[in-house]
Amino acid sequence: MRQAKDIVFTHLMPVRRVAEDSLLHAVAGRSDSLRQLASMIESTAARAPRSRLIAGTAIFVLTLVAGLLYVKWMPYYAKTFLAFSHHSIGPSVVSGTTATPPAVGWQAALQYAMTYYNLIWQALVLALILGATIQVLVPRRWIHRLFGRSDYRSVAIAGALSLGGMM
Repeated sequence: MRQAKDIVFTHLMPVRRVAEDSLLHAVAGRSDSLRQLASMIESTAARAPRSRLIAGTAIFVLTLVAGLLYVKWMPYYAKTFLAFSHHSIGPSVVSGTTATPPAVGWQAALQYAMTYYNLIWQALVLALILGATIQVLVPRRWIHRLFGRSDYRSVAIAGALSLGGMM
């Protein structure tokens, strides 16, 4: 069993880096058992139909936009009118409606943690849903193609896409 793992890691792992080459082509000329293993891996990892991949990505994008609209954008849109009229965005998370912060201690820490959790729980749930959705519905090779490079383009795209979820 150990020998099979060594074959896979030494011979097949570099193949994953070359997305265009098929496993069968990459292991051509190697042992018969390695070719059979590559054939099994390739047959079980057959690509899903393109329409299914596009539909999964569309579901992710729809979930992203609807979730951010409900959790982030609409509440802050409503707070802009409050800020214009009262020159304040509401009570402080730390001190509430009082002018001074509470005394340092476990009670203040627990009160702050509960207040903060009550403010962000919807965003936390949305983040978990989006993480699961992108992992299940969006093809990994699309994500790697968009963000997997070590150049400024990938960093700029990631930064621009993250702006919509910022507070």
